Amino acid sequence: MEESYREIRRSKEFGVRREGPCKARKCRCDATLPTRPSSSIAARHCTQCKNLKIECTFNYQAKRRGPVPGFLRSQRAKDKVQAVRQSTTRTSPSVSSQSPLAVPPLQPSCIGSEKSESSVLPTPSASLSSNTAVTPSLALSSLSTSISSMPGPSTFFTLNPLDAVLPRSLRFEIVSLFFRCVYPLLPVPHRITFMEDMRNRREERNGQEEWVTMVFSILAFTLVQIPHHMVSITKNEIRDLVERLSRKVKLSLMEDYHVVSLERLITVYCIGSVPLLLRKSVNPLIDIVHSTVFNNLGRHIQSRALHGSNVVHCLQLGLNEESTYTSMDPISAESHRRLFWAVYCSDRSAACSENGNLLFNEDEINVALPKDLDDEFITRYGHQEPPAGHASLMRGFVDSCRLFSLGGNMLSKRMHDRSRPPNGNGLRGRINELDELLQNIEDLLVDCQPEMRLSFTDMGSMATEIEGGFVDALPDMLEQLIPASLADSTPFLVHSAHVRVTQQLFRFLTLQYREDLSRILYHEQLRYTTIRPIIAPSPPKSEEHNKRKVLEDLLQILHGIPLEIHAINSFPGISKIRSVSASLLTSFSPTSLATPGSQASPPQISDVTAQDERSMELLCDFLRLMATIEKMYSLVVGEPSTASMDDT
Repeated sequence: MEESYREIRRSKEFGVRREGPCKARKCRCDATLPTRPSSSIAARHCTQCKNLKIECTFNYQAKRRGPVPGFLRSQRAKDKVQAVRQSTTRTSPSVSSQSPLAVPPLQPSCIGSEKSESSVLPTPSASLSSNTAVTPSLALSSLSTSISSMPGPSTFFTLNPLDAVLPRSLRFEIVSLFFRCVYPLLPVPHRITFMEDMRNRREERNGQEEWVTMVFSILAFTLVQIPHHMVSITKNEIRDLVERLSRKVKLSLMEDYHVVSLERLITVYCIGSVPLLLRKSVNPLIDIVHSTVFNNLGRHIQSRALHGSNVVHCLQLGLNEESTYTSMDPISAESHRRLFWAVYCSDRSAACSENGNLLFNEDEINVALPKDLDDEFITRYGHQEPPAGHASLMRGFVDSCRLFSLGGNMLSKRMHDRSRPPNGNGLRGRINELDELLQNIEDLLVDCQPEMRLSFTDMGSMATEIEGGFVDALPDMLEQLIPASLADSTPFLVHSAHVRVTQQLFRFLTLQYREDLSRILYHEQLRYTTIRPIIAPSPPKSEEHNKRKVLEDLLQILHGIPLEIHAINSFPGISKIRSVSASLLTSFSPTSLATPGSQASPPQISDVTAQDERSMELLCDFLRLMATIEKMYSLVVGEPSTASMDDT
């Protein structure tokens, strides 16, 4: 019984794998598997074959599943070449019939990769079967057909992914503008290493897809940040190039990945800002950065998702912990540290503009500030001491990170107090903390390096200077932009403009926050007075004087920084100016100036109101100039980049 059961079981296991007549007729083969190779074939006939008196062969051979090795790689190469041929056939003219063998000249960028191209591009004889006899006429016609389908000199196919999108000279021109105008605000990647990789054509090596994607994102990020007059191509060409670069980056980000590299973090940071700056219109007095722009484009969720993914990646890599950087080499450690602080500052800036939540928890951040060292003093083997008197370009970025750290502390406290308002001694302690924070924010740039200092003028004479020459200089601004932007002090002034405007923004938010807490404390004391009658509490301290000081300092900054620096600083700086200006204009409205309970005499109120009105007029003039500056880097064709100030 057991022996027959084993035979049936063995028949079930191996019957389905046998080939021959049984499989052809789709019948079950119940023959037993031979115990040794020398077994007789006649003894292995199954019942069906015996009844039909046909031979039953056991010629099953195991076959490997899936395609042969290298099949998918060769198929992708064929598809890529076919796609290039189809696209170039529609765009490039056919070769003249008088010279069917005229080959387009190679570009300089294609000569270096000629050997690698020959392994992928099909030869004229490769398309013919090896078993077919080839006649001279057939070979000539095949060669003529393959050459006629090749692109012309301007669109010659190259395996270099960067040369396939834009010429090498234009690429280096944009990268040079990035390190001069944008790099001070986003000091990644390491400049020395990056330029060495660019010169050595790192993009042509295997496995450098993420590095190539990072280069694409940096190029697009630069083109949307600077005025288009600074690039040697037209405005329409810039926009087409930015859209093409953005599509390539997004397609690359959709591919699967297992390791979060520094290149991917930089790519996500840069490409998240590109749709932000390809906008339709912006109201001059609307909150900054993401909210209004992405609502107009319908890309607000996309931007926040990209920023959120970068925050998650930073937390997963442990970039918020100082211990993470000890296992990295100096260049990698400093690059990751700078990128973390750039993402942190972006998170705090978005929280200011959108009045939203903070993605980074302030209590979980214990990473040190970036080092005050330029890239030429950071090597893979350690840090070098800069020479005496060296003006560090990183000093401005370090000051910006320190400022956002103070502002982030204030924003974290404000978010906590909105959900759980303090009371009693906790409320008084919070007001004292805000006083200390406000003092630290105001004293941040007292000892800044000389290259970042501005010359301030007296507030009484500034109105005459601005009225006389500043507004009249608007027509000449575009002509003087490019020569003035080539000055050696450009990176330092970009830093100074960004940090000082951000400083006024955090000053105003802190004053407003302290005023709200003072009002809560006043009502709390008023309720306590109704229970136990004592001396009535004094009204909450008004912050009008301090806000007026913020307005004066903002006008001083706008007057002290050249217009071309505002243009180079582009959307981040201009949007902060617009945000704090809108808040100040709202605070100094006629209804808010005549506060109830004021003991000032009517003539004094009239003088103060006239002075504030004049300051607001000057601020509106600056905002008109900012709106004009935005047109210089707006890539919208046929539409104004900003609304008119008269509409607000």
